[in-house]
Amino acid sequence: MDSLRLATYGKPLSLTNLVSTIGPALNSYTGVSIEDNSPRCYGQVLHQAGKAHGQLGYIAPTPHCADAHITALLEHLIQVSGRWGVRYLLADLAQETELLPAFRRADFTVWSRQKLLRFNKLPENNVDMTFKWRPWTKNDIKAMGTLHRLVVPKLFQNIEAPTRQTAIGRVLYDEGGGLLGYADVAYGPHGIWVQPMLAPQVHDPLILLDLLLGLGDALHRPIYLSLRAYQPWLEGMAAELPAVDIKEMELLVRYLVLQEEVPQGAAQPAFNGNQSESSVPVIQASSKEH
Repeated sequence: MDSLRLATYGKPLSLTNLVSTIGPALNSYTGVSIEDNSPRCYGQVLHQAGKAHGQLGYIAPTPHCADAHITALLEHLIQVSGRWGVRYLLADLAQETELLPAFRRADFTVWSRQKLLRFNKLPENNVDMTFKWRPWTKNDIKAMGTLHRLVVPKLFQNIEAPTRQTAIGRVLYDEGGGLLGYADVAYGPHGIWVQPMLAPQVHDPLILLDLLLGLGDALHRPIYLSLRAYQPWLEGMAAELPAVDIKEMELLVRYLVLQEEVPQGAAQPAFNGNQSESSVPVIQASSKEH
């Protein structure tokens, strides 16, 4: 569900991933769909306090899970997100997944797609790189925002922020001082996530290769390169890069209407966190809120 967290912190129930959800500014909630006293599927939603969006951490069906269980669990996680003030909820699904119909019934829609390339080893960098990527500074933010508005479709600019602000990324300028592109970067014990934002006139594959080589990771972690479908020119640039694995993913969004506080004693919604209108019970497994 969260391809960035999976790439940087490993599988959802791994120790490194679980520890990464512990923090003073991170809301996390895990729910379980139950039928006949048996768990049918598990799910987690995460939200950085103060952010407009939430992110599904994972949906884990059991062998006896049906679409109705997944949809009921999703609707419950949506309600939890709404109480946090989340305006839209994001989820990343592999294209070959069988979960998409259940997500559509919960009113998730595909807003874009991505190809996620994994690199375990890059060519030896024995010569000076052609393209001089450097860490960005506050002086680059204005140009980055301009490029972001040029490249990302207007309808989705609130969903796809210019940067996640999790680490210092990279910028690349031409000789005339024009911004050719920038890259959002996130680091974790299991890997490095790189998401480039390049101007449409950029086509040299060395730009991407020099970006990856310039990260200089002494720990030799895998590098994951996220290519968004709204930048079709990136796919051709990456075609000859030595990726060992390529995953194609659907990027989904569920828009939420901000919930108003219900006055004490007022009528409660039919789905209150323990029972859904479809009679598929969902219970809280764990929760951490700030």
